[in-house]
Amino acid sequence: MNASPMIALPQLKNARLSVMAIFFINGAILASFVPHIPFIQQKHQLSEGFLGLTLLSLSLGAMCTLFLAGWLISRFGSRTMTRVAGIIFCLTLPLPILAPSFPLLILGMIFMGASNGLMDVSMNTQAVSIERGLQKPIISSFHALYSLGGLVGASVGALALSLGVTPLQHVFGITILMFIGLVFSLIRLLPSSLDGAAQKTVFILPQGALLALSLLGLGTMLSEGAIADWSAVYMKNNLQTSAGMAATGYAAYSLTMTIGRLTGDKLRAWLGSVRLVRISATLATVGLAAGLILEHPIAALVGFACVGLGLSNIVPIIFSASGNVPGVNAGTGIAAVASIGYLGTLAGPPLIGFAADAITLPLALGILVLIMASVAVFANRLKTEAR
Repeated sequence: MNASPMIALPQLKNARLSVMAIFFINGAILASFVPHIPFIQQKHQLSEGFLGLTLLSLSLGAMCTLFLAGWLISRFGSRTMTRVAGIIFCLTLPLPILAPSFPLLILGMIFMGASNGLMDVSMNTQAVSIERGLQKPIISSFHALYSLGGLVGASVGALALSLGVTPLQHVFGITILMFIGLVFSLIRLLPSSLDGAAQKTVFILPQGALLALSLLGLGTMLSEGAIADWSAVYMKNNLQTSAGMAATGYAAYSLTMTIGRLTGDKLRAWLGSVRLVRISATLATVGLAAGLILEHPIAALVGFACVGLGLSNIVPIIFSASGNVPGVNAGTGIAAVASIGYLGTLAGPPLIGFAADAITLPLALGILVLIMASVAVFANRLKTEAR
């Protein structure tokens, strides 16, 4: 890892707790939106193809800020940008539910995605700085809190829907709780001087090590985004489950992803990055394939759980490596790799949506099986880039 200025251990520990809380809040907010995708589809009478385009706007918003994130972090610092983006993202959660028309729905989701993209890069830059300061692999623990937030957010959403809570009541309640937690979490972040060398350019095109990491991130994040966006729709529409049961698909995915990331740092030290990624991607591939073939709600839950466990540590490993490329500001490196990765998130919803219109949703989700298998095959690209 790159050398960084000396900083007191208590300050690093305090910052670690704060950033872990921020990762949790980010995951909880995003997961609190997911259970309401079927509601949004019904409210605006969207086909699966148009729903895919709607979900595309979330990633499109993220892409807009990802191209600027590296420069913004280099200019204003990851501490400032984490604070600004975090507060805005929290306040955007109700927008898609409140939208009275399709154009305003798209606008609200673009705004939500833009703030999430900037928050993602900013908090990961803080996490890489903390990992560098502690001089040991801990990046998966931050992403574990993101997954735990996703698990809590999805579970609370499923429970709320089962109890008859309206979508608007749910998202307003979550917004208030997360905003209060966020205010307390933004106090003890690391100073921006630890972000690394300043970058004069707004965005750098991934090359060499960054390009290899970007392509692996592309396949992984496409799969993650597709499961998040389509798991509830698949459970409800194709397997004929209730809205509450449909939401548990993403909850199972989040649960196993949390478990995987809680153990990821130790597994990475034991197995190494290449072997861990290859085994993990293979598990995701086999699990989802079996779940789709069996066509049963329980099988689907197990399949989504395998995907969550399998993909749990791939993105953290990629982000850690991209934030430690020599001569590149951590925020700029992460933004460059994340921007390509988010192209997967960007392409995933419409890809699955249009494919579902043409060949049915179960077969469309089978595309993810092929993508995750490809990640397993090309995991050896991490052997020089990841640590």
